[in-house]
Amino acid sequence: MGGSANDVVITGLGAVTAAGLGTDRLWRGLIRGKSLITRHETTSFDNEGPSEGWPDSPFPQALWPEEVWGGFLPHELRGAGESSGDPLELAALWAVREAWEQAGCEGQVDPLRVGCAFGTSKGGVHAATNEWLATHRPPTDRPTNGVTHFPDSWKSDGFLSVFPHHASTLVANACGARGPRSSPIAACATGLAAAILGARWIEEDLCDVVITGSADAALHPLILAAFNRLGVLASRRNAPRQIMDRVEDGRNSVECRPFDAYRHGFVVGEGAGCLILERESQALARRQPLLARWCGGRQLTDAASLMQPDPAATSLKRLITDTLKHAAKDPHEIGYINAHGTGTSSNDLVEIQALRETWGTNRLAQVPISSFKGTVGHLLGAAGSVELVGTVLALQRRLVPPTANRLRADTEFADCCLPEHAMAMPRPCVLKLSSGFGGHLMAAIIELAD
Repeated sequence: MGGSANDVVITGLGAVTAAGLGTDRLWRGLIRGKSLITRHETTSFDNEGPSEGWPDSPFPQALWPEEVWGGFLPHELRGAGESSGDPLELAALWAVREAWEQAGCEGQVDPLRVGCAFGTSKGGVHAATNEWLATHRPPTDRPTNGVTHFPDSWKSDGFLSVFPHHASTLVANACGARGPRSSPIAACATGLAAAILGARWIEEDLCDVVITGSADAALHPLILAAFNRLGVLASRRNAPRQIMDRVEDGRNSVECRPFDAYRHGFVVGEGAGCLILERESQALARRQPLLARWCGGRQLTDAASLMQPDPAATSLKRLITDTLKHAAKDPHEIGYINAHGTGTSSNDLVEIQALRETWGTNRLAQVPISSFKGTVGHLLGAAGSVELVGTVLALQRRLVPPTANRLRADTEFADCCLPEHAMAMPRPCVLKLSSGFGGHLMAAIIELAD
């Protein structure tokens, strides 16, 4: 017999972000409300910059952004004892092991009842690049005669890192999960999509425990070039004149500024987030502390544009309404909204519009709204999971982290509660929103467990 949404709880959390290794580091970064974005001339886990390190790169230098700013993976991840083919997999394994240990599941649950819903938005782009370059750099002592020589690494597991599903394989194997496994891909909503899928498996009695989450490591010339061409990256080139006039070196112009009057794009971050979902009755039976209760999650499609959200916010408003109904919650019960909040002009405007139409202007003013992307960057495929982890941390402490990098309040949002400093959470129930290119829309509601 399948369970209900109220039977699903969260018993473990793990995270790797620009704030460092672990959820404690993530929380300290979020609650300070300061940007962790840094300027690098290197790609992740490489001591040489793209132009120096890849002299024969297939990516023309003219396509690269003029600077590489981002929420880079912490350097200490390299010494954390993990071995894998791509940085996103290193991050995924570290986050999963932290969550699995906190959940105390090892030896306590039936592996056949443990599922794994762990996604990425694109697979290992660094691994893909390395394999491509290897095929175009044949050994000098081997005549090519126009024949491509495939490297020995293609005979090992290293090449598997190219595929988007491989992270979920590593995660499931690390925890000995033998139940259902899936690798959701929903662009920047991937992480929340994974959690929604995992909760559904428990509700449908397919699993008692599900390892959910996502990972991404996309500070890579090809990815940055694509976003740069689309004009969605925060950069000196895109920055409003008012920002450039306020700083001498332009440093503060390269920031993600959700809900700010001077917002002009996002900054890419890297990392991984993991949440262990569990059937509540089982967690209570083994006396495992409950971190939060999963009330419900829903997803829809915003079939308006590949890049731009529907300006009328029709689908997003319907999604929020459906999620509240599924979770059996009224808008006045929500004490915090963790927004997708990319810092692009259209996303932030449409997101607030959907919330305003659901709550009403007066009631929405009583619900704090914030975005984590100003602090750790936009983690793309890992955004939904890392932000959901951060939201659970906020719920446990009944504190709302602020949105970083606010310079000037946008008058469009004058009727909203957008804290610039940490504030008390008025009610222990949270709505989390995620969206992604192509129209992916996700929403979930969690509350403090009794």
